Amino acid sequence: MTITANKKRCPRCRQHRDPSWFSRDYCRPDGRACWCKVCSRRAYRERSWGIPQAEFDKLIDLQGGGCAICRTLLEAAGTYPWTRMDRTEDGRIRGAVCRECKAGLVGFRSDPRRLAAAIAYLA
Repeated sequence: MTITANKKRCPRCRQHRDPSWFSRDYCRPDGRACWCKVCSRRAYRERSWGIPQAEFDKLIDLQGGGCAICRTLLEAAGTYPWTRMDRTEDGRIRGAVCRECKAGLVGFRSDPRRLAAAIAYLA
């Protein structure tokens, strides 16, 4: 594989990618982050959600690639930037949801009675 001068290597996935795949980081000499956006988001999910990438991919596949509530497709270039994790009171993962559905769950405090009251109000 020939590497052109306009490629940057991600040390995590070892792929040579176009510089647009890397976030801006003006503290670095080339002005781009060390890891590509895909690897950065995967590391963020593992660090903040506490689940490895394989488990996250399995969860998304079980949900058909969409939000657990509204079924909106969550994938965007393989990075899932708008995905939120919904957890039960004891911390178990209930599912992956879009940010709008997560905002609704937070607003109704995941209380089925409040959600039922909202449905009755809308009807």
